[in-house]
Amino acid sequence: GPGGTNISSPAGVSLARGSNYLLIDDPANGTANVLLAHPKAGTYHVTTTDASNPITGVQTAHVLAPFSGHGTVTRARAGKRRLRLRYVLPTGATLSLVERGNHVERTLARNVHGSRCPGRQRHVTGGKALCFTTTFTPATGAGGRRSIEAVVQRGGIPMTIATVAHYRAPALRVPSKPRKVQIKRSGTTVKIAWTASSGAAHYAVSATTSTGRSLSFTPAPRCRAVRIAGLAKSVKVSAVVEGIRYDTVHGHPARATLKAGKASGGAKGKLKGPVCSA
Repeated sequence: GPGGTNISSPAGVSLARGSNYLLIDDPANGTANVLLAHPKAGTYHVTTTDASNPITGVQTAHVLAPFSGHGTVTRARAGKRRLRLRYVLPTGATLSLVERGNHVERTLARNVHGSRCPGRQRHVTGGKALCFTTTFTPATGAGGRRSIEAVVQRGGIPMTIATVAHYRAPALRVPSKPRKVQIKRSGTTVKIAWTASSGAAHYAVSATTSTGRSLSFTPAPRCRAVRIAGLAKSVKVSAVVEGIRYDTVHGHPARATLKAGKASGGAKGKLKGPVCSA
């Protein structure tokens, strides 16, 4: 190479390592592979030291541009966050984005496809600058500093994991008190309905009757009402509904009472939502 640099394949050794090169011989197929780190610019010559073992061909591979990226996270409506990312992706590679924090890890976007960035374009070897924007809700978990990481793969094999942005997730709060709880009677069946609790992953509903009956259950997260059968019209029913956070922390309770002989109690009007049976 330039400046008289020589790299030789040592006899009887399949791997040779230098300060700026790696050489691997493969006797199985008669090839020698040389990787040069920070090579000097200029002309390189490949020769053989044994005329009886001529070189039949030379293949070269150009270094592709490494991944680089920088993003910013800003506030959006309804507690969401907006990520704006500018990046350069090596040719043939794929990009995914991961949110990571204290006991939090989830994929924000898979196989990201950016678009042309506004303004002057920056071209680099093996790729070009692209821009990508996405809006997301912070993953459920502890508040505090979180990172957005770029996971770069080629052929399903991870190449690079790089942090491209940071933001602060809001501190956890206990689930809010359901704004409305309603109890309605139809024959011998009583329906307890409620409105959503902010921050609740699911709900705890308990009911007591004037006959001494006590019920406690956790309906499916999507449920907003439960039915209890076998209650006479003369039975008084009291209900308590609580939102439960993902880590089992209970929220502020909401209460309602259905008096004996009455058709409804608690909130007025009609509360909508999937009904589950107790």
